Amino acid sequence: MRNLSTYLRQFAFLSPDLDQAVNKIVVPDPRTAKELYWKPGRGCPYIWYLESGLLCIYEINEGKEAFNWIQEGPGVFIEPVSSLGRRPYSRFYIQPIESCVAHRAEMQDLYDLIILYPEFSTHYALINQYYREVGEKHKSDLLSLDARERLAKLVKEHPDWPKRIPHRILWQYLGMAKNTFLKLRGEFGL
Repeated sequence: MRNLSTYLRQFAFLSPDLDQAVNKIVVPDPRTAKELYWKPGRGCPYIWYLESGLLCIYEINEGKEAFNWIQEGPGVFIEPVSSLGRRPYSRFYIQPIESCVAHRAEMQDLYDLIILYPEFSTHYALINQYYREVGEKHKSDLLSLDARERLAKLVKEHPDWPKRIPHRILWQYLGMAKNTFLKLRGEFGL
């Protein structure tokens, strides 16, 4: 579980005691491609650390699937709404695109850690802030960049994604119509 410790240290100092306490509450939760981490209809009590792999998070809005996010390890992922306490029941699917190595902790255990180790609140707050900022940046890009610029940015920042992720997921992530994506992919050699 050293990778989780390394990940947490990028946000703030992690004392040996806190490191040990975190590792006691985290359990392995690997999944194969297509094996759901979460589905809509119930509150989500977990936060996950994705060591490796790719997954997507879909929202069910008014009975229709609306794409939301791609997460690549290493990093933390949460069910976007209920974990932040805004709604009691999830409207999200969390599904691996490929096999994932992940670990999960119950939110209540994390809250208990904050009581026992107040310095952990810094980690928790910074992880949540980082997660929100990355999401807001993606939304901003969808609004400010045209389709070609969005695809160019994806290819530059994640050159392996077009080979690892089904194109249907990519055009949804980029906020493009299928025909626009199919037209542009030739320009980028996808």
